[in-house]
Formats: sequence, C-alpha cells, structure tokens
Amino acid sequence: MTIAALATAPQRSAIGVIRISGNGAKDVIKHVFRPKYGKISVRRLTLGYLLSASGERLDEVLCAVFEAPNSYTGEDMAELYCHGSPGVLEGALRSIFAAGARQALPGEFTKRAFLNGKLDLSQAEAVIELIDSESEAEAVNAAKHLGGTFGQKIKSIRGELISLEAHFFALIDYPDEDIPEFSGSEAEKILDRAEKELDALCRTFQRGSLLREGIPCAIAGSVNAGKSSLLNALSGFERSIVTDIPGTTRDIVEQRIRIGGVLLNLRDTAGLRDSKDRVESIGIDRARKAIDESEIILLVFDGSREFESDDEALISKYSGNNKVICVINKQDIEVIIDKDRIKSLFDTVLELSAVTGEGLQELIDEIGRRIKPEKSDEALVTNPRYIECMTRALECIKRAKDSCIRGVGFDGVTLDVEEAARILGEITGEEEGPMPEGPCHA
Repeated sequence: MTIAALATAPQRSAIGVIRISGNGAKDVIKHVFRPKYGKISVRRLTLGYLLSASGERLDEVLCAVFEAPNSYTGEDMAELYCHGSPGVLEGALRSIFAAGARQALPGEFTKRAFLNGKLDLSQAEAVIELIDSESEAEAVNAAKHLGGTFGQKIKSIRGELISLEAHFFALIDYPDEDIPEFSGSEAEKILDRAEKELDALCRTFQRGSLLREGIPCAIAGSVNAGKSSLLNALSGFERSIVTDIPGTTRDIVEQRIRIGGVLLNLRDTAGLRDSKDRVESIGIDRARKAIDESEIILLVFDGSREFESDDEALISKYSGNNKVICVINKQDIEVIIDKDRIKSLFDTVLELSAVTGEGLQELIDEIGRRIKPEKSDEALVTNPRYIECMTRALECIKRAKDSCIRGVGFDGVTLDVEEAARILGEITGEEEGPMPEGPCHA
C-alpha cells in the first residue's frame, strides 16, 4: 500500500515537505504533479505544479522521485517540496489521498526502512532520537547511532558469540567428525573480550543520559544572593519569581537552556540557611540534594554585603569543590564583599550583575568550557532498552565464562552463549524485539 504524510511540522512555514512511499508512489505523482519543463527525472529535482484533487494548480513546487531499492524506505518514493502554508499542505494531502495513497502511521516510513533492510533496529530508533534531539551534542550522538556505529559493535560481539556457539554445537552433534578441538581457555578469551566490550558500552550510559536529559547545574547560595535573578538572566526570560523578601524561592525551579551545543538543566534552589519555617526547611533539604546531584554548582554570593554566617557555612562546605563556579553577584551596586578572600578559596571566581547582564557572557563561556563534549567516534548509549538488553547478555556471558573456568562441559556453556547472542540480536532487530514508534511520520 502506498503511504503519504507531511515530513515537516503541520504549521505555517516557508517550506513544507510531503513524503510518499510504496509501489504506487510514481503513479500518485503522475496524478498530482505536472512538470513545468520536460518530464520527471529520477533522483533529480523537477520544477512543476502541484495539482488539487479537482485538477487545479495549487502551488509551484519541486518534486524528487526515488526508485526502489535506492530510497530511504527501500520502496519507490517521492517527495514534494512546496510552500508550507496550511492551505497548500491540506490540499496537497487531499489530492494525494484521492490518487490512491493513505495516511502514513507514526513512524511507518522508518518501519518500512527497517523491514526492507535499509536500517537495523538501533538505527531506526536513532531516527526518532535525532528528531527529538534538543541540543547539537545530542543530535551528533544520534547521528552516530544512525550511521551504524553502535549497531556494528553489537553485531561484531554477537558474531563472535555465534561463531563460538556454532563450534560448540559442532563438537556436541558430530563427535566423530574431524573438527578441531576447542579448549576452555580459548572460549574463555572470547567471552572475556565480549564481556569487556559490552561493559565499556554500558559505562557510556551515564554520559549519554546527561546528554539526553541535560547536565544538572544547581544555582546555590544564601537568601537574597540573586540566584533567581541569575536563573532568569541565563534563561532569557522571567522564569523564577524575584523579590527582596528572604526565602521567596522555596522549591526547586528548573529551566533547560543550551550552551555550547549542550543541554544544561538549570536548577534555582532555595536559599541555604537555618530556618524554623517547616515549608522553607523542606525546600532547603531539596536544595541540598539537588546541589549534591549536580555536575556544575553556581555558588552565588551577594557582593553588596559583607559575609554572614550563612555565607561562612557555604564557604566551609564548598571551598575546594571542583564542581563550583563562584559568582559574586550585584556588580551594578556598591561591592563591599571581601573578593580577595573568595578568590583565595575558589579556583574559578566571576563577577557579574544578573540585573544588567554585565559579566554574564563570561559565565556562559566558563560553563561552555566545562560541559563541552569530547570529540570522539564513540556513540554514547542513551536508550534504556539497550542497557537492559546488554545487562542481560552480560549476565549470560559471565555465567558461560565461569562455566569455562570450572571446566563445565561445552553443552552447559552453549546454552548461555546462545542466550547472550539472542538477546544482543534484540538490539539490532536480528531477533524479535520491539518496533520503533514515535509521534512523527519519519
């Protein structure tokens, strides 16, 4: 069946893209598109007119046709590049459906690409990750998965396990044949290599999670140091309530921003002090927990006042902490705090005004330097399903390796090796597993 859907957002824009796929894609195009000059060329853009269901000119568009198997889905495909007005897009789809296509289901183009062998399951899921990416770094990582970096590693590990499994079965099923002997130590080496490679992939999940969810960054300090003003300044809008009343912020206020191509999860926390107010105390406890869980701590001091007991407590707790970026705020008014003392206690000290923005760019640059991802060909694991599968496979591999060490017969080892290979096949779709789904029509 031929399917069609918008490949761009269903809203007013300069350009809208409509994708068509299936055996009847070229017939649909003949009904809805008329070349302005000559005829339609395969794998080349053709200028022409998009026709409504009644045959009237709806728009002047570009059309691209791709023949199977050289297309995204592996089927005959076509794409129309038209103006992105709701009227044009609605009329185009109505015309396409009248010509015999049906509305594509969410993720159906990618599902067909998977079923036709154009993508493995990990690549198909990477398409959704790429579309959903909120930062440049997350997009780069998803592109590595889409390129097959992760899937090829899994297939390589699985291939070694299958070869080992096949040798075991041959020894068991054909004991009288002249099959080369395979010692337990040789099998142990293969299993040990598979274990180390899978473990290394699993250890990238923490960094991958930070990439996807945002690097946690807590804004900490005593009451009225200007933490909420700093959150607003970094966010670019009034995200947090700002007053001169101590204890205004009682719960954690979060805002995601992008710095240096990376997602940063800012957390404005309650002012740290001793309080008898039950509600404020709960907020302070939550603040301390959020600070402890953060990768970056923006420790804010009020430059317009001298050190108080709450400030001294912060200095005692956080001086020497390499996560801390110390911020002396309120540079727009008279600064009386002992800056030299702060600079002697913290490695990174920046002076700024959250109200005027003075010094804000220097803070952004410093945060960017700290969170800048290392350039690597490695694809970080971000999908919880992969971790679940790799963890189960690792358990099987460890049991098999332990059996080799204890000298258990090959028949006992084979069961665990076979199960590990089967589980890894779920990741790439070589074994039965979940199909990718998503809200888009990719």
